Amino acid sequence: MFEYFPGNYVWNLSVLITLQNGGTIGEVDEACRPIREAAAGGVDAGTEQFYAAWSAVADRLVALAQEDEERGWTLSAGEKYRRAALYLLNAERMQSVHKPDRLAHYERAIDLQHRGMRLARDPVEIVEVPYEGATLPAYFMKARNADGTIIDGPAPCIVQWNGFDSFKEHMLGSLFPHELARRGISTLMVDQPGTGGALRLSKLPAIVESEQYGAACVDYLLVRGDVDAQRIGVVGGRWAATTPPARPPSRSGSRCASPGGPTTAGARPSAAAYSAKARTRCRTTGTTPCGCGARTPWTTSRSSGTASPLTAWSRRSPCPT
Repeated sequence: MFEYFPGNYVWNLSVLITLQNGGTIGEVDEACRPIREAAAGGVDAGTEQFYAAWSAVADRLVALAQEDEERGWTLSAGEKYRRAALYLLNAERMQSVHKPDRLAHYERAIDLQHRGMRLARDPVEIVEVPYEGATLPAYFMKARNADGTIIDGPAPCIVQWNGFDSFKEHMLGSLFPHELARRGISTLMVDQPGTGGALRLSKLPAIVESEQYGAACVDYLLVRGDVDAQRIGVVGGRWAATTPPARPPSRSGSRCASPGGPTTAGARPSAAAYSAKARTRCRTTGTTPCGCGARTPWTTSRSSGTASPLTAWSRRSPCPT
């Protein structure tokens, strides 16, 4: 693992996430260099400095993007707005749930992201997936033919779910959906319950029964008209990979993959796999188990009425909320 901050896993993870998902190394260095000494104090000690340093880089980019926009350089402006949004999200995800302006900070980042997407003319739709009286924020990228044109007719589709402290903007910035589109596969990038806008805007906590929001995603795709109902799959990274659906929704020929997680596709982790994490003390709330918005590790399943384990946050990473 590349360590900009020697020994500080959580801050280094933030650096790598940013570089992986569209950040530039010069701007990342600009954000990190002023806080190298603060990083030596541990994960939590320099959180405010981290927030300020990354936000300062984002503010500078927004000013440059506004100048580009005034000159009519919309593509350049769009790229700067998107990178500014990425850096703001990186600053936001490190903050305590009790930080009073955290939601406003997130909303500003999403506004900049959407502005950047429009100006850069990204081939991405901003959509909402209906779910339990609320919505799951999502992006949809259509499959393309070999010549780059959009496929006219139903195409296979992958539903992509976040890691525990990730955002759909990370998925988009990773270019994974772009590569799928080049291969004739559409992608629905979703902030599922417990992540991104689903948690922050709709107050939807994480649940272990991923087939519930999985079914909502499939229902949304089936009414679009441009998705092949028999070729819908789901892929989840990190935390999402530890809670694959116990069963694919019967509405389609869904398939499940879980790269980066400890489980095999379609299988639940055992109770023993959860037990150590369930005793983790939350860095934000000081409670055991984590009180970050997820349901308690042992709770009653809404679908079956039986006890269901839920992954709690590892001690080596701070609570993202």
